[in-house]
Amino acid sequence: MARTKITVDRNELEEQIRLAESSQVFSSHFALYNYIANTDWARNHIKPLTPSVIMLRIKEFNIAINTQKGVPLGIVGLVQSHSNIREDKIPSDQRKKIVHRMMLDIPEKYHKLIKPALRGSAKAAIKLKCLDCTAFQKKEIALCECISCPLWTYRPYKA
Repeated sequence: MARTKITVDRNELEEQIRLAESSQVFSSHFALYNYIANTDWARNHIKPLTPSVIMLRIKEFNIAINTQKGVPLGIVGLVQSHSNIREDKIPSDQRKKIVHRMMLDIPEKYHKLIKPALRGSAKAAIKLKCLDCTAFQKKEIALCECISCPLWTYRPYKA
């Protein structure tokens, strides 16, 4: 069965972004998408808007947002090769900063993936990166069509 596209009015979305960004500073794009998804505007839409739908429409409409991209989870830089990175290879003060930042940016139900990723688990790192890319929507990972992504072949939650 084909998925139906959720239509969003560009001007209304731009207005919601402007209101959100003028009310507070967001730590990442995901935080902005999540904030907008929790507004009355998004919840009372014909079909409630999720953070991933908001992300997709912003990209589709090529809407410029002021919020800076979040720190890319700190994982890609830590897991650059297939070698095993042990906890002692990352200084404890740097580790604490990375874990704290990740705890803020990653929904609680995915916190269990942080330590394995920092220890060098490619599987956990890929799962976190794919979740980050899709605004933590597992369903969107399975439906991902970005075949140019180097992680596409290895993405979790495949259909």
